[in-house]
Amino acid sequence: MKIENVKIINHNNTINNADITLKDGKILSIIPKEGEGSKILMPGFIDTHTHGIGGHDFMDGKEATETITSIFPKFGVTSIYATIMTREKEVMLNSLKEISEAKSRGANILGIHAEGPFISLEKKGAHNPDLIIKGNERILIEQFNASQGMLKKITFSPETCDDDFIKRMIELKIMPSIGHSNASFKRTIEAIEMGSLHSTHLWNAMSGVQNRNPGMAEAVIYDDRVFAELITDFVHVDKETVLFTLKTKKPEHIILVTDSIRPAGLPDGESESGGIIIEKTGPKIVLKGTDTIAGSGATMYECVKNLIDLEIPLEDVVKMSSYNSAKSLNLENKGFIQEGMDADFVLMDQSYKIIKTFIAGKEY
Repeated sequence: MKIENVKIINHNNTINNADITLKDGKILSIIPKEGEGSKILMPGFIDTHTHGIGGHDFMDGKEATETITSIFPKFGVTSIYATIMTREKEVMLNSLKEISEAKSRGANILGIHAEGPFISLEKKGAHNPDLIIKGNERILIEQFNASQGMLKKITFSPETCDDDFIKRMIELKIMPSIGHSNASFKRTIEAIEMGSLHSTHLWNAMSGVQNRNPGMAEAVIYDDRVFAELITDFVHVDKETVLFTLKTKKPEHIILVTDSIRPAGLPDGESESGGIIIEKTGPKIVLKGTDTIAGSGATMYECVKNLIDLEIPLEDVVKMSSYNSAKSLNLENKGFIQEGMDADFVLMDQSYKIIKTFIAGKEY
């Protein structure tokens, strides 16, 4: 297959015009040429924090998971971490098992992300407070085994999980992601020193920035070892805070995620998520009758487009929407458009509207 006259945007370079050929799911050749490409080619978006989309939730099981993977390419997403949230123990174990058995019909399932139950009551967000627990190695092992090794990331609060729990996650090659936490700056840095090099949705559901009582958000911004998730739906984080984050944390250390849940991509109204009734108004989703954010109604494409509309350099957008995720997950063949890499990318017109998404060279 050959795609002609494209402007290729990578995290560290731009080819103004080229023809690209694909073979066996890989990029076979890139041939630069004169002029300006009539279309734009960006690495496929990688969303490592999404609970669902289009009326489906990963916790609904194997069939729902496979359906979700078929929806994501419409929004430029080529790879995901299927995310589950705090529920009853057996429900979580069954979800981990079902997701691990699912086959992709579109976006690659790179692993599973468990957001909870090892989180802080003070920063629970939309999680059921009755089901939140402290770090428990026995339950951790049960979850890992149920996932058949697909459990790759856990959001946890370091003030309710001891050092042994963090060590056990790392031994299992699970990414410890600090979040939903009221931890102090000091305890957060201790968790980072132990290998917690990822943070869940910076600014949301975490202790913040204070002159005499610095918290998790300040530690995450301060420490360049940490990759920070950022939701640019302009609901979880407003425009000014997005710009502040880009200036302080820098695009090199930010990973764009959606935290999308079941109603994302659907009309406004009531629905259910994690056993709780929620209300959607545009990209904003809250617990019914409250102002508590319960996940995002935005798609990855909308989050990317918001950055483009803020006139963030396209190479920085690629860093945050694809390359940094691939780097943090040690994915050698994704997040970059060059010969020999996986043919996962998004083809857009000059107005940044998606024309097609390619996954392993297949058109969606």
